[in-house]
Amino acid sequence: MTTELPPEIAHFVDREDETAQVFAGLEEWTAPNRAFPVVVWGPAGLGRTELAHRIARTWYARTGGRVLTADLDRFRLRGRLDAGDVLGHLLNSLEVETLAARLDDRSRQFWRKTGDEPLILVLDNAKYDSEVAPLLPPSGTAMVILVSRGPLPDLADGTALEIALSSFPESVSLELLGLLVRDRRLAADPAAARELVKLCSGLPAALRTVGAWVRRNPLLPLSRLITELSTQLKEKGISEVESLWDETYTELRPEAALLYRLLAGVPDMSLTREAAAALLGLGDEACDDALQELNRAGFLDIRDLLHRENGRIRLPEWLGDHARRRTRLDAADDELAAAQLRFVRWVLHQGQLADRFAAGPRLTVADDVLEREGAPDALLENPEEATDPAVAEARKLRAARWLYEERHTLFACVRLAHARGWDEEAWQLSEPVWTFFLDHPHQTDVSEVFRTANEAAVRAGNNIPAIVRTYSQLARSL
Repeated sequence: MTTELPPEIAHFVDREDETAQVFAGLEEWTAPNRAFPVVVWGPAGLGRTELAHRIARTWYARTGGRVLTADLDRFRLRGRLDAGDVLGHLLNSLEVETLAARLDDRSRQFWRKTGDEPLILVLDNAKYDSEVAPLLPPSGTAMVILVSRGPLPDLADGTALEIALSSFPESVSLELLGLLVRDRRLAADPAAARELVKLCSGLPAALRTVGAWVRRNPLLPLSRLITELSTQLKEKGISEVESLWDETYTELRPEAALLYRLLAGVPDMSLTREAAAALLGLGDEACDDALQELNRAGFLDIRDLLHRENGRIRLPEWLGDHARRRTRLDAADDELAAAQLRFVRWVLHQGQLADRFAAGPRLTVADDVLEREGAPDALLENPEEATDPAVAEARKLRAARWLYEERHTLFACVRLAHARGWDEEAWQLSEPVWTFFLDHPHQTDVSEVFRTANEAAVRAGNNIPAIVRTYSQLARSL
């Protein structure tokens, strides 16, 4: 029996864990009249389709069963899927000579043909749960792999296995680049090879682009190639996937597109749910809607927000570059600066609360920053309002833990405020950092933070207590 799979790409690497997870789930599948659904999701460029095809080839080699494929984007008209057309394609692949005219009749034809034989069905570019439901075979020995930009949470009442693809680690990236480019320059200059891999951020599509670039320029030193590739990837992106990312981006609602651009403006930080809302500045409900939409689009993985009390999000580096390119094209004047200032002041307000709750009354020279409109406070409670000493102590510890968990955000905001010329915010942020420093005096980059804050206080030039305070903090840390 033949398959509809295209030729295998050269040098497929890694993804053994994901493949093993799929086949382990298939072995445990017990539903007699429903296919085992697998959702492979992530943004374009991670090798979603290649992994689905590899799983199908492995399954075919083990069972000899039938393999069917369909790229659903080929069957869309004005953005809507023609399920009857997809069923017609699949029935033709199943060698059904006469196709029923009506959709429900074609569905019954498909069910009759697929209800009693093992098969695997790969549906690429699935967008919604509802559009793939009519395409699922009624066979417990069948598997359906849905390749999607984002998760499909309503599929099969939550019984689907989700495989969220991530970027390659450096070791795997080096392995793939070494297979793509059998070039003595890589072995002779391993540092340059690692720099090439770093440019790709673990994205398979980027590694293949870089490999082709290196092969096309066999006489150029890697240092020159690195410079040229860095400009190419940052400014223009990866031609194979840029149009796909652009298409996904243009389908976002304005609030989600705005959050996508703004997340690229804070690349050194991972954000909590409340911090993301502060960055967006439209309230927590609007932010939650935007986060969910970015998750469905495959631009953001929000699972950490769901499974941890203080879960965090971060825009993947390669998508951050794409978001910055979209910012240059689409952002309103001062859009990013306004959001960054709003975010810095929100962090300052939260830091002052955590400082006061953790350390109690003490010398401070910064004025209190008021609560920021459109941004919910972090989950911190005042120990002084607790009547039970144990509760008060727990609240103090929670505030101290917030300072520890958000230390990198505090540090990054000091640097950002200083770079933007927001000197008041820069030196004021150093006071919450001071309370953190007293509990963790061996943090290596605190001195750099205090030096930056002191430079901001001196540059502001009109607040002697701030200058003295920041000099004192720097001296103590040194």
